[in-house]
Amino acid sequence: MSEVVSVSSTSVEIFDGTVYREDGLLPRTEYERRGMVFTTGPTIGERLARICTTNDVHFGETECGKFGGGPAQFWSLPGERPYPTVMNESVVMDIAHMEPDLVVVRGDLTNAGEPEEYDEFFRMYHGAFGDRLCHVRGNHDGYTGREFANTPVQVVDAPGIRIVLLDTAREHQSFGCVSDDQIDTTVAAARAASTPTIVMGHHPLDVPGADLPADGVCVDDAERFARALASVRSIVAYSAGHTHRCKRYEYAGLPLIETAAVKDFPGAFGRYDIGTSGISYSVHRASSSEAVVWAERTRAMFDGFYGTYAYGHLHDRSLTLPLER
Repeated sequence: MSEVVSVSSTSVEIFDGTVYREDGLLPRTEYERRGMVFTTGPTIGERLARICTTNDVHFGETECGKFGGGPAQFWSLPGERPYPTVMNESVVMDIAHMEPDLVVVRGDLTNAGEPEEYDEFFRMYHGAFGDRLCHVRGNHDGYTGREFANTPVQVVDAPGIRIVLLDTAREHQSFGCVSDDQIDTTVAAARAASTPTIVMGHHPLDVPGADLPADGVCVDDAERFARALASVRSIVAYSAGHTHRCKRYEYAGLPLIETAAVKDFPGAFGRYDIGTSGISYSVHRASSSEAVVWAERTRAMFDGFYGTYAYGHLHDRSLTLPLER
């Protein structure tokens, strides 16, 4: 089985049992690689910066595939290393090879908000990326009521882009919230920037057309927040995790992007290449042999439904954004 994971203006990733990546392609050009025919995306001009994102990394988790109170479906087998370690180790290696200017981890850093789980996350990601790392909590990190990685709004600049990262999690709850202060701060930060802005958080926005399978930012907050974001033309996307799926849709012309989880199939991370005439978003897979074994095992979760659900379509995993809407 061969499949195109993602295509950008100058690169492709193909999975055929191993992860194959090729850079240096020409924009808007048809190619054939590994038996797959694809066309690269439109040019984004000169690349100014590269931002990589992860979410749902779940350090400390020992079993997955629970749903509706049912039993777990998958766990690391005897002799195997813990799967969150395997998957995150591979993703960190893959991202490091891409030489990003910024790495944003958007929540569910831990399985249950335990300090030792957060310490393991921080050692691995900060050890690899240092000051290039920006991270925030998700719902799993707040279940116990412990507070960490909960800065309400973080504003980080890289060449050609401003990233605004929100804490959408709240203690002891799975759904997300966004306060009026967070909305006002986000809008002000975007309007003050001389570059495009991408807004990020753990939870996606529960707005018409989202068809969320899990709790997102609660409806009232989500619609108020989405209207505010859509009113600022320099905000070119809202990007989140939480649902463990690759998906994109729009609200009032604003692209809303979800990226699948690191910790199981497909072992996903996002890449935003910031150019002088556009922004290329692409999804990539954890490439180590250990990670591929675990990811392909969990593709079969929920009687095979999970693979299709988590992967989405190619247009969910490859997208070119304008510098202004």
